[in-house]
Amino acid sequence: MKNTDNRTKIIVSIIGAAGLIGAAYLPFLPWNKKATDTFKSTKEYIISGMVIDESTNKGISQAEISIVGRNENDYTQENGNFKLVLRDSLDQVRIRVTKRNYLPYDKSYNIPNDNIIIQMTYNKHD
Repeated sequence: MKNTDNRTKIIVSIIGAAGLIGAAYLPFLPWNKKATDTFKSTKEYIISGMVIDESTNKGISQAEISIVGRNENDYTQENGNFKLVLRDSLDQVRIRVTKRNYLPYDKSYNIPNDNIIIQMTYNKHD
């Protein structure tokens, strides 16, 4: 009887695992339009530029650049340069930049745009 119980447990485990694997593949089946749209090549929209200190005009490194209301974000390079890539078309995005000891920056830009200069104000009290 114990041997039968073990066999039943093994069969139930195999069926359960097959069900989980099958469920994981469902989004990628050809009749699922949303999944196939994900893999189509989409145009990339670039937003890039430089974040600088407004008083020295030197690049600010490691400032966080984000698109308000979206997941895209990046940090500036040592020279203040940044680049964000969007995979869908928008006419405009709102960019927020934060960096310790600087006032936050928040402004809307038309896209694509590859020549944004963002001047941040040093905040001595932060």
